[in-house]
Amino acid sequence: MKAILGVLFGPVAGWSGVELPRTLEAVAALRWPDGGGDAAPWIHLIALSLAAYIVVPRLLLAGLATVTLGYLGRPAALPEVLRPYAAGVLVVEARFVPPASLA
Repeated sequence: MKAILGVLFGPVAGWSGVELPRTLEAVAALRWPDGGGDAAPWIHLIALSLAAYIVVPRLLLAGLATVTLGYLGRPAALPEVLRPYAAGVLVVEARFVPPASLA
C-alpha cells in the first residue's frame, strides 16, 4: 500500500509540502476502524494529483493542437520554380473578359 501511495501521490507530495505516511504503521493508522486520519491533506493530494496528471497534460495538448492548427492554416509559399508560371496564369486570368452571353 505504501508503494502505491508513493507512486500515485509521491511526485505531488514532493512539491506540495504534504507528507505521505513513512511507515506501514502510519498507513495502517489511516484505516477508519483505527480512528482514521485527517482528511484535508489527502483531499489536497487527490485534487493536486488530478490537476497534475489530467488537467495540465490536457491543457498542454490543447495548446499544441492550437499551434499546429495555426501552422497548418497558414498559406503555403509557392516554390520558386512555379512562380513564373503562376504569374503568367494570373496575368491571363486578369485580362480574361467573359463573353456577353455569360455576363
